[in-house]
Amino acid sequence: ITDTLPNCDYYVPDPGFVLEFDESQHFTMPRKIALLSYPYKSRSGFSLAQWISTCDKIKAHDSDPIYRDEQRAWYDTLRDFLPELKGLEPTVRLYSNEMQWCSLNLDNRDDVAHFKAIIEARKRVITNWITTVVIKSGFCSLDAKFEADLNNRIIADNLKGILEAHGLSLTEPATVKNEREGEWVITSGEEIYRVYKEDERLGIYKHHNEERLNVLSTFVKSILKQSTGDGLILFPAGMFYTEDKAASTFYNRVQETLIPVLKQTNDHVIVCTGVDSARD
Repeated sequence: ITDTLPNCDYYVPDPGFVLEFDESQHFTMPRKIALLSYPYKSRSGFSLAQWISTCDKIKAHDSDPIYRDEQRAWYDTLRDFLPELKGLEPTVRLYSNEMQWCSLNLDNRDDVAHFKAIIEARKRVITNWITTVVIKSGFCSLDAKFEADLNNRIIADNLKGILEAHGLSLTEPATVKNEREGEWVITSGEEIYRVYKEDERLGIYKHHNEERLNVLSTFVKSILKQSTGDGLILFPAGMFYTEDKAASTFYNRVQETLIPVLKQTNDHVIVCTGVDSARD
């Protein structure tokens, strides 16, 4: 155990920044978790979105010692935050498989100029951002006294009145299904409402996949218009609900909605959302 951070790969004194050479073993799930937790608009000399995506693709794992992945991710994080502590330029990272870096010749002026151009371009162009989308529409809170009715698959008239007062109408016939302890699904025509027991209250959330697909597309378009550089857009984990069908049956619909939108930008943008299912 040491209180000293291991040496960095390279240090460029003018203008003053750390240069890290990341081999495949750096792209692990612990590293992805760390990158996703970086502060909003944190300064970096590499694409956070690209590094997160590469972690998903490689999923490297080193079990010798058992904590090696976590240790490596921790050291990388410290080196990324070092500039904030020491007043340096953002840490620059190069992926070893991105190109044949060793083919560059220190004695060749063209190679040196090419390498400098790469580093400067990374420092100037990279603008990383993370946006979290919170969707509160179609929600109301109920007294826990309705729990017994829901367990008995009963929709009382006063429950209908409360829902309608919040803009959540129920048509006939409406059904209730108890999926698991403290969780119910109310189906009314094409409308789906999920009910969760939250402390001493019941929270009701409206789920309509087609409507949510439109929301997904609209929000992503709006965010891309207001942002520059690589980024990450986080939507709620339960954005979509497939009832008794496997969540995977809806993946293509989400992709078909997002791909045309993301093709409109040259930046590297990742969109994360979730599909819930009664089967999963």
